[in-house]
Amino acid sequence: MPAPAAALLSPDDVAFIGRGVSTLVASRDARLRPSVMRAMGSTVTADGRCVTVYLSRLQARQLLSDLASCARIAVTFSQPASHRTLQLKARDLRLRETTAQDQAVIAHYRAGMQVAVGEVGLGPSFVDAMLAADLDALVAVEFTPDEAFDQTPGPRAGHALGSPAAAGTPVLAAPAPPGPSGPPSAPRTAPTGSPPTDDAGPRDGTPTLAGIRACLEGVIPAAMATCATDGTPNVALLSQVFYLDEAHVALSFQFFNTTRRNILGNPLATLLVLDPNTAAFHRLHLRYLRTETTGPLFERMKAQLAGIASHSGMEGVFRLLGSDVYAVERLEAVAGRPLPAPPPRCALLPGLRAASEALAHCAGLDALLTTALEQVARLTGTAHAMVLLCDAASERLYTVASRGYATSGVGSEIEPGQGVIGVAARERTPVRIGHMTSASLYSHAVRRSLSAEPEGAALATDIPYPGLAQPHSQIAVPLLSGARLVGVVFAESEQELRFGYEEEDALVALAGQLAAAIDAAQGAASEGPDTPTGPAARSTSPTARASSAAAGPPMQVRRYRSNDSIFIDDAYLIKGVAGAILWKLLGDYTRAGRTEFSNRELRLDPSIGLPDVCDNLEARLLLLQRRLAEHGADLRIERTGRGRFHLAVARAVVLSEVAN
Repeated sequence: MPAPAAALLSPDDVAFIGRGVSTLVASRDARLRPSVMRAMGSTVTADGRCVTVYLSRLQARQLLSDLASCARIAVTFSQPASHRTLQLKARDLRLRETTAQDQAVIAHYRAGMQVAVGEVGLGPSFVDAMLAADLDALVAVEFTPDEAFDQTPGPRAGHALGSPAAAGTPVLAAPAPPGPSGPPSAPRTAPTGSPPTDDAGPRDGTPTLAGIRACLEGVIPAAMATCATDGTPNVALLSQVFYLDEAHVALSFQFFNTTRRNILGNPLATLLVLDPNTAAFHRLHLRYLRTETTGPLFERMKAQLAGIASHSGMEGVFRLLGSDVYAVERLEAVAGRPLPAPPPRCALLPGLRAASEALAHCAGLDALLTTALEQVARLTGTAHAMVLLCDAASERLYTVASRGYATSGVGSEIEPGQGVIGVAARERTPVRIGHMTSASLYSHAVRRSLSAEPEGAALATDIPYPGLAQPHSQIAVPLLSGARLVGVVFAESEQELRFGYEEEDALVALAGQLAAAIDAAQGAASEGPDTPTGPAARSTSPTARASSAAAGPPMQVRRYRSNDSIFIDDAYLIKGVAGAILWKLLGDYTRAGRTEFSNRELRLDPSIGLPDVCDNLEARLLLLQRRLAEHGADLRIERTGRGRFHLAVARAVVLSEVAN
């Protein structure tokens, strides 16, 4: 027996609904086919006993028909920025015409929605287009809730309001909007009046799934309506809709909740999606086919969820249990007044061809990485990009090249699974985030989550990550050589929706060539001839070293043995294998005056600790070379030929070691 209406909604719940939050309404027909549409407004009485939602006749014809015939309703109220969500259900309702009194309610709701949607970066014009309908084109639906549930993503989702598990964070009370009061009392009636003539009907041309892929990008959560076998409708928000082909989509299965139970009993579902550029609605009429828990589709969806979780603080929530595959039985364009579509982007195939040709002409790893970043920036239309390579021994990623940032961040490290970059590396699949708010900035999450040094080693040995302060779009694509991870190419932008699926496809193609080219460049460098053994080639004269000493005070170079951290004049430079390489070079220089070295001798020196396979020596040397260049002109590495380099020292060097 449902609890009395007065006990279902607390004053906090009433205030939450009354402030004007995203409202979605669902019902079902006699065949248990769900119907769904966004409400154009909503309100609730102060005692929580009467809820009113406003639906557009033109957009919600099937839904209004279902409400009139079966009197079953499910409504979700959700705040976009926090994802706080409530769902109300009822077994009786009343449909009525709108009156002049409702105008103030609608205005209050739209003002609240402009605030709520503005918190996630969408402006007032978007809200106006999304909620475009004249008062006489709306139907008011009044009901007294029989059931109320907390549907905020997390462990409390699905709990009945009023239960101990459903206690939520208090919300500041909002002023009660003007409007009708009291529970519905008149019998259920169908609204009268003809459809408005100023709303545009379905847009010219039959819609296709490929044509509405922007709606599936996850900027605005999709609304999924389902129906239980007993005829109870349900509506829930989805974090992922994956395009498979023109006849199929995949949806994320994250919880064994009401939606899941309904689909297993009744495979029919209806999905409402919204274009983040134009505010145009489409409905997908679906039939559940199967759930995949392994394989490429599952791995790709899992990685995308992990990427979202990595910068939103919801790692425990965004966990994929399965990929539900649905047949799209019908795709419906919903009438409305959408915004003009943005101009189409330039075709990427010619740019990809030019990028491929540019990479093919690169000689050496340095030129290859510089060219790759130039081409990534040109293909994606963004100035900010970086390449990170994988250290096989530690499994960490280290930045070896960047473009467009105030500081290069060369040498900064990312753990597997850390942020968009770390997830792309761990899952070996691209991760693309098209819309990020100030509350969940990825770069801030990365900085907070970077591992600290062990206690007692109070050393600042983390090179700052060079990411944007306020990114709105990010994409990370793994560099793969067969099944082996070479690294990750990453780009980000301050513009929302900068990277679409076409940019992702282009970067994946480019990343395959770049990974092979990096392997080839490192292999070519390792095959170079060894350094000549003559004293003139291998050492500086005493006179030259005396000249270096006269150039200024000696460089104080300190090494910490625990992780091969190198400090020059108390300033941190590098650690790990690159630090061990520099220590070996400086040791040979101070003992014997050596300045000429080869990759081969480094590879054979056990003190450096290179792994037996995939040692990335050329990349580590390049990293060291760039860090030294950023530090100053007193110590440099200069290439002298394939697999050979010169250590240029402008001041005398004093070496010291610290055990811990």
